[in-house]
Amino acid sequence: MTNLVASNKNYRAHYTDRGTSKLIVTFDHFVWHKNNFTDPSDSVYGLKKWSHLHIGSRQNDWYTSIGLEDIQQKCLNITKRHSEVIHYGSSMAAYAALLFGSFFST
Repeated sequence: MTNLVASNKNYRAHYTDRGTSKLIVTFDHFVWHKNNFTDPSDSVYGLKKWSHLHIGSRQNDWYTSIGLEDIQQKCLNITKRHSEVIHYGSSMAAYAALLFGSFFST
């Protein structure tokens, strides 16, 4: 079951705990004229046995809006529970994967 674990004006984080040491962290990518949150995907790119943390942005902000640090801090507690973590994204989400991956690995 997917649960909302963190939320503010610009970001939301949903977490699906599948009781495994493996976690995939995914991010929203660029969507033309985006002005609200989208629902996280259940497919998790074929990794259905992995736990899943999805971080979404309200707009196409390239993960630079106010509230980013708050979401990172709240999600850090989740990533620390897992021994194997993959950050995945394409387009704007690839930037977010690098940004959050560097923060979560500290």
